[in-house]
Amino acid sequence: MTARSETMLEKIYTHRVKLLAIFMSLVGIYFRIQRRASMKFGGDEFYSSLVLANPFWEFLKQLPHHDFCGYLNGDYYLVYPFFKIFGANKWGLAIPHLISVIIGFYFL
Repeated sequence: MTARSETMLEKIYTHRVKLLAIFMSLVGIYFRIQRRASMKFGGDEFYSSLVLANPFWEFLKQLPHHDFCGYLNGDYYLVYPFFKIFGANKWGLAIPHLISVIIGFYFL
């Protein structure tokens, strides 16, 4: 073995826990995306998409009528811009949640 390959193996061994966490996160994200791509909107998701279809100020006015403590539900605010960009596409609406999962695993 060369000196360069030995130092690379030492670095991998030193950071093996982080590398395993990153690998497992990527595998989980892959399976989640694959599963969500084949699913259709359920009742709750369809109902939420009806709320998100309105203009922003109308959306804010309707939140208390559609959800108990709707102003405190950060998911609506997180998904709203992506709904406006992608519409009722499950891939597009999953993007903010996937980003938050990646950030959450990064801070672990």
